[in-house]
Amino acid sequence: LQDDTIAFEAAVPALDKVGEALEIQGLPAQDLAVDGRVVTAPRETRLQGITARLGEAEIKLDGSLGKDTDTAQFSIKANGPSLAVASADLPEIPFKVALNANVAPEHLVLDDIEATFGESDLAGSLDVAMGDTTEFAGKFKSQRLDLTPFAAGGEEADKEKKAKPEAEQDKAESKYVFVEDPLPFDELKKANIDIDADIGRFTVNDLVLLDVSTAIDLKDGNLQLKNSFRGPEGGKSVSDIALTTTDKSGKLDMQVNMRDLRLNLISGDVEEPSLIPPVGVTVEIKANGRSPRALASSASGRVLVTQGKGQMENDLLAKVSGDVLAQLF
Repeated sequence: LQDDTIAFEAAVPALDKVGEALEIQGLPAQDLAVDGRVVTAPRETRLQGITARLGEAEIKLDGSLGKDTDTAQFSIKANGPSLAVASADLPEIPFKVALNANVAPEHLVLDDIEATFGESDLAGSLDVAMGDTTEFAGKFKSQRLDLTPFAAGGEEADKEKKAKPEAEQDKAESKYVFVEDPLPFDELKKANIDIDADIGRFTVNDLVLLDVSTAIDLKDGNLQLKNSFRGPEGGKSVSDIALTTTDKSGKLDMQVNMRDLRLNLISGDVEEPSLIPPVGVTVEIKANGRSPRALASSASGRVLVTQGKGQMENDLLAKVSGDVLAQLF
């Protein structure tokens, strides 16, 4: 302690062992070290170089806490060799994050967000205002977003679920393909959302999309989703989906137009992109109702799917279409 400044260091060896003693599960088997400086001023408390290290991962915080205004401003930086340090469910890929945070009662602003994880990057801002209706506003941009490492964990979970005895798996009680349970349209009125995202290259396993642009607008329970993207081997998709709701019912208007897209969903490993069949999809559907079955039953419009010649792998084709088409037929 010197004048109004406190410099401190703290360490917790073998965090998982401490967690077991405190009956806290899931903590990593690594040492935790924290150090930094706290400066007390008349109107605020300043945090200088507060740094926490967990193994080779590090997070650093600088900022201030207002004494009379209940507000806080932080600059946060984090990096590490593996996201798995935060949770065992996350992939083991390196990460780096930097952002500024402004915190006030019922209001959070995150701006100047810059993040990289694996070969992916993400930048943008997020504004969250809490009250009777929670307001979300955000703008995000990415040159490359590869979710393949995250999808691998989901595939393992699916395998475990399928491996369970049938009696342990959830069974659909409805005799229909589309269930009769009412949709929670009233929940949509609890939040307003305005999100724009632009992604130069989006990848999940073999699926690659270019110039992805997505806009989500939810206000007063009415949802509008606009999306467009290009295929890596040509073709384009433009979608406009609108859902107008009351407390108990919804009106759906879906417009989808895809042209000559060569997306590798059912071709497997191909040497030449020309072996991927070009696909066209046109959807012009209107529906209304309070449940998935009511929406499906009232649907009117047209659906047109076209496919050119190309290579299809039997196992992948069955995985994509088998269960749904079998139930419908």
